[in-house]
Amino acid sequence: QGVGWLPERRLALCGLFGLFMAEEVPSQSFFFNALKKSFSRTFEQSSKKDHVFVIPTFSSLPQKIDAEFVKSHVLKPSPYFKDCFTLLEKEKVVAIKGKEIVCRQGFRYPRTVQIIAEETCYNDDFEAYR
Repeated sequence: QGVGWLPERRLALCGLFGLFMAEEVPSQSFFFNALKKSFSRTFEQSSKKDHVFVIPTFSSLPQKIDAEFVKSHVLKPSPYFKDCFTLLEKEKVVAIKGKEIVCRQGFRYPRTVQIIAEETCYNDDFEAYR
């Protein structure tokens, strides 16, 4: 069972410049700020590689945000399949289908997670990415 992948969680996708969530202000997202401050190396490296950050709502966060939890919320785009990603955590594969993240491979149980918002982000070369 992957850390942070519970079916009732509501998530938003974000990149280098923040996120939108229905009940939270992007700049005040606890997880996003923890990612930038406490896990700055992961944040900076992933931002440069156009990785996608999955931002859980505050109400679904664990009591302690550790490196394993962070890595389970950073998605690397697949070089082979559009809308497929691997997690930094392990060799787990997810797909983004419309407004859902579907756990494809490496998970104990099949799961689908609702995306409540998504933002187009820009890398250091001002190129748009998901």
